[in-house]
Amino acid sequence: MEIQENEIISCILTVGVSLFVLVNHRAISQIPRSNLLLQCLVFLLLSNFFTVLEGVMLTEMFNFLEHLSYAASLVCLALWVRAVYQRGDGRDV
Repeated sequence: MEIQENEIISCILTVGVSLFVLVNHRAISQIPRSNLLLQCLVFLLLSNFFTVLEGVMLTEMFNFLEHLSYAASLVCLALWVRAVYQRGDGRDV
């Protein structure tokens, strides 16, 4: 396998977004349940790194880790959406 250009560009963009979030952490922390969003971003960043690495070595392992990271990212996002759109009494907003 080989590294694809779009995978490197996606990884660079995700690193850029991660740096933006780090620089603006105080503002980001004002978002309800921002910890779940941050976890989502970390898993997305990992999936992009694994995508690039799978083109270099250990293809099957990094492919598995890539998809596992994507799944974990989406679970965090779904949990965040659920948490934000539910009231404390269990009723929907």
